[in-house]
Amino acid sequence: MPLQSAFPLLEQDILIALMNMKESADVTHGEQKSDEQTILEAFAKELATAIHNYTLSAQVITTVTTAVVGTAGPIAPVPMMGPALGVGTGAGNGNLL
Repeated sequence: MPLQSAFPLLEQDILIALMNMKESADVTHGEQKSDEQTILEAFAKELATAIHNYTLSAQVITTVTTAVVGTAGPIAPVPMMGPALGVGTGAGNGNLL
């Protein structure tokens, strides 16, 4: 999908990651609050996953035009060599992996 279409999903995933971080900070384990480093690591992982998913949703569209110039080898039954000219076109459509 075009990245513009996936942007709301990125925003939603980031908001969820922030809300999870806030909830983790509020949760108490006995008398101690959750370890700050653990909370930050979990948030970083969720944020990275959100960005990764957004990036992989990109649709890649490409077109190619090429020219070929070279020398043709001998062609039986007449052993001649000569110039070879050609053009090529192509198109591709896919997603990032």
